[in-house]
Amino acid sequence: MNTETTKGGSARTVREFFEQWDAYGCIIENNYMFHREIYAAVHRHLKKHFTVDYKMLELGCGDASYTAQAVRDTPLVFYSGSDLSSAALQKARLNMAEVPCEQEFTRGDSFAIVKTEKRCWDVVLAGFSIHHLTKEGKGELFDRCRGLLNDGGIMFILDPYRREGESRENFLQRWWENCEAAWTEVPPANRALFREHIFAHDYPETVQSIEQLARRNGFARTKLLYLDPPQLHGLILVQS
Repeated sequence: MNTETTKGGSARTVREFFEQWDAYGCIIENNYMFHREIYAAVHRHLKKHFTVDYKMLELGCGDASYTAQAVRDTPLVFYSGSDLSSAALQKARLNMAEVPCEQEFTRGDSFAIVKTEKRCWDVVLAGFSIHHLTKEGKGELFDRCRGLLNDGGIMFILDPYRREGESRENFLQRWWENCEAAWTEVPPANRALFREHIFAHDYPETVQSIEQLARRNGFARTKLLYLDPPQLHGLILVQS
């Protein structure tokens, strides 16, 4: 995995986009990408899966506002979050402050960081980030994360997903139509910024493709935990 994670450009251009965090924060606050339901599913599974201390590595943590909710009342003892956006990380430190665990935050390309990571983890959470990778890059990520997980460890993939048989172009057009209709609280100029970013940098897989990539790279089980009503964003659980 190299630091130029995206198929349509470099980590630098993605970082520049997400430094405009207030624009993205509006989408999160209005739940336009169903963060609330997705992270609620993460929370339910963490509560069910972990009755003893566990450690979490989050790739593309953003402002960690929903992560803080997802780990509440769970035996999390160590959390490491990374993101390209310094603005998001400033908010992440505040949002995670009330979570009673050891914490660290790193600014940088999460996938380059994973490549050099030496510690082992119980949970890897990839939040709306791996669609920036090529298919080969996604496979490399799964291979690397499988090597970082302790026995019984799990990986959450929060991402946009194409329908089976749907082309990238058709998915992006469907996403944009939903954006235009549903994102009523996002100013048109900000919607235009998101359209430019997504059409240039987003390469989502289908659910089936992600499951296949995970199995080819050492994972034994996968499960779709949530898919939003427009069938644009979802959560896949991957287990060894």
